[in-house]
Amino acid sequence: MRNIYAHSWQAFFVFYALFGPCVRSFGAEYNMGPYETVAVGYTYSADDVLNITGGTTIENHGAIYATLNIVNNCDLSIENTGVFDATVVRGDNISITQVIRNNDDITRLNGINDNYDVLINTNAVDILNWNEIIVNTIGAEKYKLQNANLRMDGVTGINNVVISGNVMIYTDAISNVDTALISSLSGTGTLNIVSSGLDRLHSVESYTNSGNVFVRVVRSSDYGTILNNNTGKFLNYLREKSPDDKLLWGLDSQNTLSEINDVLGRSVKIHPIKMMRSLKTMYSHKSLETMHIAQDSEIGIMPITMFSNDVFVMGAEPYLNLSLDDDLHMKISGKVFNIRYSDDINLYSAMSYGVGADVVYDLPTNNFVRVYGGLDFSVFDSGFVFDGNSVSENPNGFSGYMVGEFGRKFDFDDGYYISPFVMLGGDYATILNSDEFGYYIGAGSNVGFSTEFDGFRYDYVARGIVRSDGGLGAELNVAIWSLADSAGAGIRAGVFYDSVFKTTYHIALDAKFDF
Repeated sequence: MRNIYAHSWQAFFVFYALFGPCVRSFGAEYNMGPYETVAVGYTYSADDVLNITGGTTIENHGAIYATLNIVNNCDLSIENTGVFDATVVRGDNISITQVIRNNDDITRLNGINDNYDVLINTNAVDILNWNEIIVNTIGAEKYKLQNANLRMDGVTGINNVVISGNVMIYTDAISNVDTALISSLSGTGTLNIVSSGLDRLHSVESYTNSGNVFVRVVRSSDYGTILNNNTGKFLNYLREKSPDDKLLWGLDSQNTLSEINDVLGRSVKIHPIKMMRSLKTMYSHKSLETMHIAQDSEIGIMPITMFSNDVFVMGAEPYLNLSLDDDLHMKISGKVFNIRYSDDINLYSAMSYGVGADVVYDLPTNNFVRVYGGLDFSVFDSGFVFDGNSVSENPNGFSGYMVGEFGRKFDFDDGYYISPFVMLGGDYATILNSDEFGYYIGAGSNVGFSTEFDGFRYDYVARGIVRSDGGLGAELNVAIWSLADSAGAGIRAGVFYDSVFKTTYHIALDAKFDF
């Protein structure tokens, strides 16, 4: 028996040496000091009583199953990373605060189900998930955010929040409409809303109304930041100088960077060379003009209008027809035009002044060669434009074109004829530091009828062309000439399709007489 007792006492001492420090005495009562730390592995059992008799902070990394006796007029703060499943006895005029500094502190304080506050202080280091905090702090009355970093996705309407210091809220779940994020906000800190799920076009805007914080996604208009290049800086300058510009309205209505770039690609303010394309379309319409062979020298004037949904051109061409001999004929012209262009993002006008020439030489066996072209100087009223390097206002442009045709005329009975031809053309335009050159080959034909009756000669010509650059056009020309008066008039109407303005039309009158 002695050996049994001896071995029993030895076992008790070994057990106590190993585990005694980690287990509190059964049924013990403890008066907690200002700061108490429960180490990992330490346990306060359900039979223990912990008296809170003043301002006390408990940092628990072990397990607390004890009864917490909070006497009157006391404050208790608990930072818990272990197990907390206590019975709480509350006195009068007491306060309980759960302190959360990092992810390990986001735990459930079982036994404290209501009438307590939560202090979140990450010291601007960790970013804590607010959804996890809410789940583990059910019953909390107030949330105190002190230099806290929080992620709030899918959480709205948080009630009774006090902020101090610098509070950062990160979220990817903000709608385009006003959303109440926090209700009853107070404190003297700074609240910042950051959304990493937004592109450079959008930012988060927050505002406070009657103590409630609302957030929404707003479309940024700072193109210097959005584009991060000189084009963006120009757009900001344009907003300062001309805030009602159509380009800005067009850009501000887009919601993706791809849409922004599409608009910029169509803008004449960003690509001034595009303003010269109205001249190039005019040149295409000139290629639809049939030159009537003058029997004698003639002088005339031709008012012309070209139009589509976006562009409107009005002007006139005074000209001189010269019949140098039976085979060589020349037309020399001047021209002045007013151009107006307007679409959803562009608006500009221009005055264009130029000269032109048209030469036809008849070859043997009814073959012919025709060469025509012109030069134009244009003064634009466009406001501010950007050429990639610098800002300019109302720039000037220079352009020109030349077309050569080779064909053959087939005459039929009663004044009918057909003149098929091939053509080679090119055009050039320059404005500021940009220039553009284009060329094409093509084919076409004139189909006409000419007759004289009662002292008048009547000419009817239909002309059509098709080009390798996608251009396609046709014109009908009707002219009458008084043999007695050596004077005449005519009308031309045509349509042309190209990749720039799509379908455009022209109408031209013609008045001329011999001299």
